[in-house]
Amino acid sequence: MHGLKIWPEFFAPVLSGHKTVELRQHDRDDQAGDILDLNEVDKDTGLKTGRSVQRYVTHVHTGLGVAEGYVALSMSERKPRQTVPPTKLRLYLSGPMTGYPDDNYPAFAEAARSLRDQGYDVVSPAEDVPNREASWEHLMRHALRKMLNGTQGVVVLPGWKSSRGANVEVAVAKWLGLPILEWDSLRPVSVEAFVKVREVEMERPLFGP
Repeated sequence: MHGLKIWPEFFAPVLSGHKTVELRQHDRDDQAGDILDLNEVDKDTGLKTGRSVQRYVTHVHTGLGVAEGYVALSMSERKPRQTVPPTKLRLYLSGPMTGYPDDNYPAFAEAARSLRDQGYDVVSPAEDVPNREASWEHLMRHALRKMLNGTQGVVVLPGWKSSRGANVEVAVAKWLGLPILEWDSLRPVSVEAFVKVREVEMERPLFGP
């Protein structure tokens, strides 16, 4: 709690709720959520009148529009709400595996680590795989189930255009309206010319038993 002196002509509008900003010398570490104990003082004598009011700091502003060495404190009778952290964007990794050393798992691991370091919630088909020796169809069904579990976008790794599985994932994402992004820049990819899913590849059930 910060105890501050305030003159009567400023104390009255604070008390009535008409004054919600206090301009002060920036001589302390003011933070949103702090409590200001504003004590009215006589302008001539500098003595406290016995009237005081408490307000919560909701915002702290310095810089543009505020003189150097001063701070503008927005005040409220009510305690400011706790800021709820934004929900992490959930992204699915799609890329080639078949024919790559170690099924390209190192590339998936690197991309997942990089995106998580940037604050994203990453879903990777290269993680939590029950049986890496299972058939392509079984692994594809497993991957699609992961992709469809609340992801908000698909990030494609280098080589995805020549990957049958990645093409299936990108096609499904496109049909569902999910954004498709390059993993290194997170820029949208135009997939119109690159989705190469053939009808013969889609004839086999992907969600069968």
